[in-house]
Amino acid sequence: WEADKDANDCRRCKRRFNFLVRRHHCRRCGQVVCDRCSTHRANMARSQIVQDPSIPGWQQVQMASQPQRICDKCYSEMRPTVSSRSATAPPMQPQRIPGHSGHIRKSSSSQSIMSECPVCGKRLCDISLNKSAQEEHVQTCLNVGSPSVATVRYVSYKLPEQSPLIGQECLICFEEFESGDTIARLTCLCSYHRHCIREWLEKGKGCPLHVQISMGL
Repeated sequence: WEADKDANDCRRCKRRFNFLVRRHHCRRCGQVVCDRCSTHRANMARSQIVQDPSIPGWQQVQMASQPQRICDKCYSEMRPTVSSRSATAPPMQPQRIPGHSGHIRKSSSSQSIMSECPVCGKRLCDISLNKSAQEEHVQTCLNVGSPSVATVRYVSYKLPEQSPLIGQECLICFEEFESGDTIARLTCLCSYHRHCIREWLEKGKGCPLHVQISMGL
């Protein structure tokens, strides 16, 4: 299991990880890859799954029953084996465990350690190696020098079961969209959790994605 901190770029295409390009782990080889290089899911025997050491054993057992994210390279190697298994496999969905409130805790890979400030684009490790100092820098950037976003508008709706957004990440909280979530679609057609974009806009920011693009990050 490759640690997030050891991977600054995708092990397949070499894209550099940042606020928009997130880290994901292949559950077969354990390497860190980007979303473009890990587009497949496959059912695997528990003994074949590379487990996140930060996840408790009881959660690993539950998660092993789900289709696993694997990199495209591993999928190609496994294809004769997984084709029959994954043909009818349902999309990967977060589960709730009886007796435990809330969602299964996401692994450090899905939370994807942030390597750059999402506002100014500076590398956080160059600012400080102290996590608290890094968080303080990001918070300061979010709170000062923010332009007015009074013209930002969006429509809200409940995410239907067949929406193509399901399984994609909200770029503000990095949680995957689920059926039934309240989504806000901005006029630029970007979508976020409604509560996430509300909090973001209260800080005086525009669309998170287009703020990054306009800054050339």
